[in-house]
Amino acid sequence: NQIIFAISVDSIECWLLPIYYETDFKSKTKTENCLNTLNKILPAREGFSIHKKEAKYYIAMSKHFLKSKKLQEYITAQPSFKLFFDELESKIGNQ
Repeated sequence: NQIIFAISVDSIECWLLPIYYETDFKSKTKTENCLNTLNKILPAREGFSIHKKEAKYYIAMSKHFLKSKKLQEYITAQPSFKLFFDELESKIGNQ
């Protein structure tokens, strides 16, 4: 039983962009101004936008990561997410 914390190099919202911009390479790979980019699509896709960082928004959005079939696509679209995942994989793989 371990708790593993993630601190993103870019904002955590950047990690979420590939979920919502699957076919838009420029948007899903952004590393700046990610919250504004995410808020452009969230109302239509999730019924909310993020004006205050509250856990309920991130819980709703991160559920998409549970679909492991798409997870690898999401990871490779975001460099800092890939770094985190690779590090996590190396730590878990060494157990």
